[in-house]
Amino acid sequence: MDADGSNPVELPIQDPTLNTPCGVWSPDGSRLFCEGWDFVHPHRAPGVFSVDASDGSDLVRVTKNPYGGHDIVFDTSPDGQSVVFFREDPGRRHRTLALMRVDADGSNLEKIGPWIAERFCCTASWSPDGSTILTSNKGLFVVVAADGSSVTTMDVDVDEGHFVFGPDWSPDGTRIAFDMATEITQRFDIYTAAVDGTDVQQVSHMKGGGFPTQVAWGSAPIVAS
Repeated sequence: MDADGSNPVELPIQDPTLNTPCGVWSPDGSRLFCEGWDFVHPHRAPGVFSVDASDGSDLVRVTKNPYGGHDIVFDTSPDGQSVVFFREDPGRRHRTLALMRVDADGSNLEKIGPWIAERFCCTASWSPDGSTILTSNKGLFVVVAADGSSVTTMDVDVDEGHFVFGPDWSPDGTRIAFDMATEITQRFDIYTAAVDGTDVQQVSHMKGGGFPTQVAWGSAPIVAS
């Protein structure tokens, strides 16, 4: 649909038993990337799929999860050549997940981040320059090199007892948007910060115990669901 909610288009389901929530655009807007799983035929491996963004046709499998868990897609590289997603392994304790990268055609699959407990993650945002992927774990921001060569934490200039998660790069790469809560108030709000973790600014003031998630910083104002 248009940004103002007009002209909605319902994309038909190409496979009647395959669940395919599609929430990630290719940079050129031509494809949607989806998390796919099948309750009717559980032997069919879950994975990442893509479809034509104009009409939902041309369903293409990108990955197969060998562990029987979900492959949860989060972002594409700025050039549209690769996809970043979390792979779930239900056999591990706490439904552990690992950050993975794969080319959009399903080739060159690689694990680029450590296995972490599901309750401590997950979002992933590819930096506009294509060099890093920003995610979070246990209330800290984690910066992962796109080629998997390094994993480091990013300090944020907040008081002790603040829990940050769900970071998203601004389009120009100068700031990040994220969710943050405090141990004392247990209140969640949206914030932004400079890429070095300084200049933290509060954006939302949730009332009634609201819980913003999936913060996205597009070309328009920040939005959250």
